[in-house]
Amino acid sequence: MFHELYLDIILESENIINEGACTSCPSTEGFFRCLTCSGEHGWCHTCVLKAHQSLPFHKLQRWNGKCFHDTSLSELGYIWHMGHGGQPCLWSQEVMQEWEDVDENVDWSEKNVGVETFIGPTPTNTALTIIHSTGVFIHNVQWCHCPGYSVGQQHLHLLKAQLFPTSTSRPRTAFTFDVLDHFLIDALECKTSAMSFFQNLRQLTNMLSLTLCRSDWYCELMRASHQWRDLMNRKQFGFGHDTVVKPGAGDLALFCAACPQPGINIPLTWQDQYESWLVMQRYVVDGNFTAQHMNMKQPHLDVTLSDGLGYMVTEADYQAHLSSAKESKERSSCSNHRAVNAANANRSNLRATGVAATACAHHGCFVPHTVVDFQKGECHMNVDYSICSAINYHSHDIKTSLIIYDMGVSGVFILRSVSTTPQDYHSQKKGGADSFKTLLKKHKRAVKGVSDTKPPFDELTHSLDPRKIATWQKDEKIAVELQGEHLDIYQLKIDKEADEQAWEVADEDDSELLDEEIPAEDMGIWMPSSVTHDHADILSLAKLQEEELDLRKGQANDCLEKIRLALGQKAVIYRQHFRTADSVWTGTRSKQDARRCSLKIETLVRSYQRARLAMERLGMNHNDLENIYQEILPGHLSVNKDVTEENRFGQGSHKLAWFWRVNGAHESQQDAWMDEFYMVNWLKAKARWRRWEEELNLTRHEMGWTISWFNYQKGQWI
Repeated sequence: MFHELYLDIILESENIINEGACTSCPSTEGFFRCLTCSGEHGWCHTCVLKAHQSLPFHKLQRWNGKCFHDTSLSELGYIWHMGHGGQPCLWSQEVMQEWEDVDENVDWSEKNVGVETFIGPTPTNTALTIIHSTGVFIHNVQWCHCPGYSVGQQHLHLLKAQLFPTSTSRPRTAFTFDVLDHFLIDALECKTSAMSFFQNLRQLTNMLSLTLCRSDWYCELMRASHQWRDLMNRKQFGFGHDTVVKPGAGDLALFCAACPQPGINIPLTWQDQYESWLVMQRYVVDGNFTAQHMNMKQPHLDVTLSDGLGYMVTEADYQAHLSSAKESKERSSCSNHRAVNAANANRSNLRATGVAATACAHHGCFVPHTVVDFQKGECHMNVDYSICSAINYHSHDIKTSLIIYDMGVSGVFILRSVSTTPQDYHSQKKGGADSFKTLLKKHKRAVKGVSDTKPPFDELTHSLDPRKIATWQKDEKIAVELQGEHLDIYQLKIDKEADEQAWEVADEDDSELLDEEIPAEDMGIWMPSSVTHDHADILSLAKLQEEELDLRKGQANDCLEKIRLALGQKAVIYRQHFRTADSVWTGTRSKQDARRCSLKIETLVRSYQRARLAMERLGMNHNDLENIYQEILPGHLSVNKDVTEENRFGQGSHKLAWFWRVNGAHESQQDAWMDEFYMVNWLKAKARWRRWEEELNLTRHEMGWTISWFNYQKGQWI
């Protein structure tokens, strides 16, 4: 719709401004414009230099009579003065007057030329290549020549002008602070490589102006960016302000603000305020085989800027540990267990085959000074060093740690409860911890988890036999104390060879459950529920309706009991036969059995719904209908996954359907199978509720610890 209008405006902006007159001094021709400045400007040669005296990285164009073409400030005679805040040095003119011709055949490199005192001819202006976030620029730089000046101080003058030099002796290339910050953010957020980043700068640059010099500063960018990041780290962690204190292991890295750290966000005498399980260290360990490092041709040129000061461990101490540690070779029985098999593979071309790190299990923050290299795959001696470093990090008087690691034993996920020394590892059952992005989300989810699991647990407890619950509580206490095999009470132990008749619903007279049409001549007498409760008194049917209501309650209870038994039978079919079918015949027969159970359940549900509708017409209490005799929805009839998928993911807020928790459920406990089923579900329901209670309690403490962490950091800076 506006294409032609937009094109007209864009083409109009390519025309000369103000009819070729300078906007600052109209008496002269204004053939220069700036693409970076805002607004419409047309300057003459003198005015454009004056306007850009402090804007050296703007892009200029010059009118040639037909169109604008690119030019630069250096071509117009712009000189960048160093050492006096952009103003010319008063001693520069004296240097020019004392300039003398020298013998061109003299090799000054063979003279005793030092970095701080350079003997020989020193040119006043230097062509300096400057890489900025908007492209590559070449500027004529005039150095300061005040008394005491030396060539070795040129890199310091560049730093004062917010230019990072690539050399400390005779710099000819520099990067602006802005482009180094831009490269860091681009690498973190967009995963841009250094080569791609510099190719982008080349596209933004008029390369015709760089034809007489080199056009690739990739190596300089890599070296300068590494040095810049190290300097910024030291500055941000406060070590640039205090030259006495030097950074120690992990001091140039941040750790989780929400995790308990004695002396930082909790007091050193934390035992008087918190329970031990609240302050327990919770770590997760894993390896990454894509972070490989090839052998260097000249390893002596690899200069370490912050050895052990960040997240990587100190190289000398780590190598000393590897030389003294012993690793037993083991071959995994799994068909493709990469972590173990890679440990025995020969990788002579790689210095490191991957890395391992320890992170906070609750929030995902890496622990400083815990990232280690792999030499031959994921070996225990590598990971143990990372774990011990994490346990000893800000752990004053914390005696217990929870280590989640998927390679403790080949093919087995384990949890380690460890002390502060690597010799006291103790294997336990597998467990896990949810990781949420923010504390606010964690708190909201914990509150919802408590509200979703507490009422169903109370309802289930109220519906079961108190004597059975007392026995289960004793078993639970023993399992928590002894652990190991005693924790098997949380899983069903259904014997595959058991008689399945215990699950089957007795085939009674189901003529009342049939939903077929009955001819009028065979139709029975209408029941009192055929009349509404309001008209029962008029027809003197109130007494009959009360009797029918009692019968309908019994019918509904019988249907619910049979539905529970049928669902249990269907779950056993899926667990024992359908899931482990070893032939087509067995699978087909299991499907048929499951289908028969489904048809039986549908028939029972229809009978229950008719009984519920009749009770509603008979004037049953509304609260009983809403709480005891609720409506059965299709989602309530799914197979109980605590029977078929005990170790499934995402069962933190799972709850039984309402008819498993209503009054009368204890009658099902007379059957041994149903008794075990209720025991496992009651124990799991209690564990889910307690888990969310602990999560909510821990999250509230973490919120306070986070505030204390920031207050501690505030006190360190102020």
